[in-house]
Amino acid sequence: MSRFKFWCPPWLTALVLLGLTACMPSPAQIASVPARDHPQIISAPAPQPIQFDLPDGPNLAGRVWHHDQPRHIVLGVHGFNDHSKAFEPLAQHLRNELGATVYAYDQRGFGANPSPGIWPGADPLLEDLRQIAMQVRQRHAGLPFTVVGESMGGAVVWVAASEPKGLQADHWCSKPLPSGVPTACLGTNG
Repeated sequence: MSRFKFWCPPWLTALVLLGLTACMPSPAQIASVPARDHPQIISAPAPQPIQFDLPDGPNLAGRVWHHDQPRHIVLGVHGFNDHSKAFEPLAQHLRNELGATVYAYDQRGFGANPSPGIWPGADPLLEDLRQIAMQVRQRHAGLPFTVVGESMGGAVVWVAASEPKGLQADHWCSKPLPSGVPTACLGTNG
């Protein structure tokens, strides 16, 4: 069986590449294209730092993307070896497009918290989530409340929502496993 081989003289390759570069826009043409007409995304405010006070442990660092008149509240729980800033793109989108105020916190042993890199164990992570979810829910009583977890944070959300103590949220979305595994999004209000 013979294999197909394509051979092209070097001068022809150079000519094709030269022709393709002639079709490209110049830097001046690229600079003259206006930014996408989405001023609220371009001028979106930076998140504000926040501290969550926990009764049995250190305060946990976090951030909040405030909306002036929120219609929904979201709490983000980051994955392993990550921190609350990982929710920046999602938080900006939810804030700008859906009118949500979005909170995210650094789990114990991660981000700007004391003892980064020290594994606190599953129980403290679960209790921290329950406490923070309760605090956020109390701050915004009456608004729909969703908890979103990604990777390890998704597993923490999943476990907290499935235990008898539960998770005080109207909905939760969890992506605890690698891509290709479906995301679980459930309503928890009877």
